[in-house]
Amino acid sequence: MSRSFTLIEVLAVVVVLSLIAAVSVSSLGNVGTGMQVERTGARLRDLDARARIYARRHEAVRLVSGAAGSGLSVLTLDAQDTILSIQWPPDLSVTVAPVRSDDELVIDRRGCGPDYRVSVTDGRTTLSWSVLGLTGAIIEEGG
Repeated sequence: MSRSFTLIEVLAVVVVLSLIAAVSVSSLGNVGTGMQVERTGARLRDLDARARIYARRHEAVRLVSGAAGSGLSVLTLDAQDTILSIQWPPDLSVTVAPVRSDDELVIDRRGCGPDYRVSVTDGRTTLSWSVLGLTGAIIEEGG
């Protein structure tokens, strides 16, 4: 006597496999957006370090947000030259702001500037940190 699977058993297996596939695909979709936030955060940290090195070797610089918050540039104080610049994807919300609202984001010849906060989010994943202006040290704030 041969034992075969009934239609109900086959359908039950298909439903279980479909549920597993749906959960794993949605999880993988979140990984990509989280990586985009991490990558942008790393690029912003790198920009700060490079701006401080440039200021120490050459001249004071200013950090300036791009139009509609689409990027961040490092300019000379007379705003004639763009030294460094990064852009981020339009689906990310990035905030770069001094801790004290009356401060400008200027890094002087010693590589010092005001304390400022950075936040990068895509709606699901958020990275936030503070940069100590005197040393450039980064303090993670979680997310």
